Amino acid sequence: MEERELSELLSYTQRRVLEAILALFQEKNKSITSEEVSMRLGDLKPTTVRGAVRKLKQLGLIESKPGPRGGYKPTAKAYELLGLAVPGTARLRLVEKGKELSALSMEIHYYPEYIKIVAKCLSVPRYVRPIEPVEIELLPECKIVGELSSVNLETSEVVVVAKRSTKS
Repeated sequence: MEERELSELLSYTQRRVLEAILALFQEKNKSITSEEVSMRLGDLKPTTVRGAVRKLKQLGLIESKPGPRGGYKPTAKAYELLGLAVPGTARLRLVEKGKELSALSMEIHYYPEYIKIVAKCLSVPRYVRPIEPVEIELLPECKIVGELSSVNLETSEVVVVAKRSTKS
């Protein structure tokens, strides 16, 4: 199912609950309860949150664990739907679209004139095309800026080429 189709299946409340779970999970790095989501949003009761979560689980956007130490965790699919990088992965930011792809693995090849990066992503939306400017963040202090030279939607693989800077 494409990103656009999936996002159209979410109601306004379900999207708010998903965004709150993502934000809380990034802050706390632990499972999030319906009470925490309710407090974060302010205007939804925990029972309403649980109802929204049922649909999010159905769509594969949330994982849940029952019990006193249970709660909700976003899946990689949730990050991709909202155009966010999955924690612990390298990020490829599409400069003109403001969207991010999460790279599970990367091969970096150094040549005298350029650098070629082959990235295996979680998924690549259909709107991603070659020649698009892209910024790759390997670490917060290490960024490579180049352009997509090829995109394979079947394998979710992208190839980025960046010119090497010359030091004088």
